[in-house]
This record gives sequence, C-alpha cells and structure tokens, in this order.
Amino acid sequence: MSVGRSGNTAIPAFRTLSTLSTAFAPMNGDKPNYGVALDRPNNPDLKWETTLQYDAGLDFGFFDNRLTVTADAYLKKTKDLLLERNAPYYSGYKKAWANIGNIQNKGIELTVAGQLVNTRDFYLNADVNISFNRSKVLNIPGGEMYFDPKVISGSGNIVMIREGQPLGQWYGYKVDGVYRSQAEIDALPDDYEVLSVKKANIRPGDHKFVDVTGDHKVTSEDKTVLGKGEPDFSGGFSVSTGYKGFGLSAVFQYSYGVDVFNANLATLDAGREIYNQTRHLLDAYSPALYDSGGNLVDAGNPSGNYRLPGGAAENYCLSEFIEDGSFLRLSDITLSYEFNKRALAKLRLDGLKVFVTGKNLFVWTKYYGFDPEVNTRQGGIGDIMPALDFGSYPRSRAFSLGLNVSF
Repeated sequence: MSVGRSGNTAIPAFRTLSTLSTAFAPMNGDKPNYGVALDRPNNPDLKWETTLQYDAGLDFGFFDNRLTVTADAYLKKTKDLLLERNAPYYSGYKKAWANIGNIQNKGIELTVAGQLVNTRDFYLNADVNISFNRSKVLNIPGGEMYFDPKVISGSGNIVMIREGQPLGQWYGYKVDGVYRSQAEIDALPDDYEVLSVKKANIRPGDHKFVDVTGDHKVTSEDKTVLGKGEPDFSGGFSVSTGYKGFGLSAVFQYSYGVDVFNANLATLDAGREIYNQTRHLLDAYSPALYDSGGNLVDAGNPSGNYRLPGGAAENYCLSEFIEDGSFLRLSDITLSYEFNKRALAKLRLDGLKVFVTGKNLFVWTKYYGFDPEVNTRQGGIGDIMPALDFGSYPRSRAFSLGLNVSF
C-alpha cells in the first residue's frame, strides 16, 4: 500500500497576471485606430491543484510462478482543479483561469500472465490486462459548469460537468432520424416548434428533434447528456510463441464504452454546401420527383436515414455526431528468427537475430472516423473532456525490418 500527495501546475505561464491585447476602436469620435485593452483579468489567488492518492496492490503466483496475477486499486482525490472557465458577461472578459472544484477517480487494474507451454523447442506465453476507472465530480461552483471546445461555430457550450456525475459529458440535442413524409409532420401538435422553426415550416428530410421536456417546443431546455468521454473499461493482451529459432509475438489493445464526438460530421454533414461531404449523404433523404404529367422522374431516397442535403447549417451538438468509440487494435506484431549459436561460432558471433515488425496494422471498430482513440483538445479542456475528433490526423501504419547482432 502507498499514499502520496502531488501538485500540478500544468497550465500556461503567467496566468496569475492580467494581459493586454490590441483593440480597434474610434478615438475621440474620429476614425478607428489601434489601441490596447485588458484581455484577461489577473488572479493572484491562483494556486496549484493537488491530488491525494491511495494505492493498494496484490501479487499472486501459481505453479512455480508460471501463472501470475496482479491486482491494483487506487483512489485519487484532486482539489483546487485548474480550469479556464467562462467569465460572467458583466466582467467584460470572456474567460479566466481559476481553481474550480474537486474531483475523484477510483479504479481497479488486473493483469494475468502465464507461461502456457515451455519446452526445449517450443514456448507459448500470454498475458491480459483490464482496467476500470470511474470519475466523479465532488464539488464545483453552482453544481454544474459548461464549456465550448470551439469545434462548431455558434454551438455554444457542449461539454458539461455536473456534481455527482462522471467528469466530462457531451451535452446537446437528441435527434431520432429525419421526417420521411409529410404525414409524420402533420401528426405533430399544432403548436409544435423546433428551435424557432414552426410546424408549418418543417419539411420532409429535416431532423426529427426529440422533445425532452414534452412541451411541444424544442428549445435549449431540451438539451441533454448525449454521452461520456470515459470508457467502461480498457486494456490489452499479448501472445508470444516460438519454435526452435522462430518467434512470433502480437500485442492488442482495446477500449469499450467510450462516446466519441465526431465533430468532423458536424462540419461535413450539417448542410454546409461549400465543403466536401461524407458518404453518409449517399443515404440521405430525398423525395421522389414527378413531372407535370405525374410521371416519375427520379425515385429519390424517401427511406434515407440522414438529413436532406442543403439548407441552413445546423450549428448544434447532435446525438447523430456522438459515436461508439469501442475498438480492438492490433498495435504490434513481430516475426523473428534467431540463428543457432553453434552455427554462429564459426562467424565469431554471439548472436544473430532478424525480425520484421508491423505497427497499427488493423483496428476493428464501428467508429466512422479515422481512429476512435482520439483527443484533439489535449491539455486544458481535453483533460476533462477527451474523445473529441475534429480534424485529427490518422494514426500511421509502420513496417520495419531489423537485424540484431551481438559479438
């Protein structure tokens, strides 16, 4: 067992001080000129956030340690959390760094490793690990806070932290597909309204927003939690085997239950016609078209699952953009051959081994983007809300061929 306390100052420098920025404004009623204005308020009370952590572990060995089990548990409590929060409008500032609230993380990590076969010419080893982490917001001012990661212009605050709940949740509007017929729209209550659009102006192919409050009007009050950036569990496993001089090893990693905000879809699929769009739009709703004589001209796609392309852009965080980021990755595989030492004696070598390695060869996932293991806002807001994908660069696949020689 162990207990420790650590501090964290991992924010940009000089955040206790106020700063100046350029401003463009009229001077003495004359034409505009450049000047300077306070850009950020000072905060002389800003201090380190501190974490108190408790750890406990157990190790077991069976069958002369051919099978080992390791279990670790931890409890971390962090107070005076360092965050850049939205400043009240009356202050004249947009954001300010502050020590805000307390959070808790607790979890268990299990590892099982075994030498399954171990003979003169053949061996087979395997190990697997799994970890569970549960975060909880213990205390924040006002009981809840909201943040904008700046990925959808005009979307507002789409990241929420709330007392008693996990740290970092996606917050926005639920949608239930699209309207596929005028009859669906006609069945809505007469006073139905969605984001200031009245029933008479809703068209087939528009998003079907979920009225969470049940008052026949979809407003900001209908925003709800859409997902979390923390997986249910994650881990990895590896297998290594060899016969005589040949060796083969493979390492896998996995994660289950994380919700990734694919903000790329918010840009490409949300009605912005100046951008390229994803293949989702191949399954977008489009009506059947007829000529003046009633003859079918275009069958359209009246059973489409996605919004009719075009129209005004929807600058919202929608459940349609929150995807299951569960995955299984073959992160490393190596094939090798080690030459017999007797044969090497003639060459006066102690060892000679050749190998070929492949990294990140396959990822099995339902996620639509390049890679479900993503966080394009690392540091700052990315620490409280991981699993954001916005213009991330795909992880590279690499191959290498090597030679180890010892004398």
